[in-house]
Amino acid sequence: MRAFRLEARAYCRYADWTANGGHARFYGHIDTSGNDVMMKARAMIAREIADGLWD
Repeated sequence: MRAFRLEARAYCRYADWTANGGHARFYGHIDTSGNDVMMKARAMIAREIADGLWD
């Protein structure tokens, strides 16, 4: 699993993030930032709510 920086196109391993927090080693990622991941997650949840999958 990966953890993404919100404002930058960078990621680290989730295990490294949980162990080291902000001191985890991040690697550049060509096309995804944490903001991109959050926007996709929000859109997915909105679709599921609209489809009646959430109470």
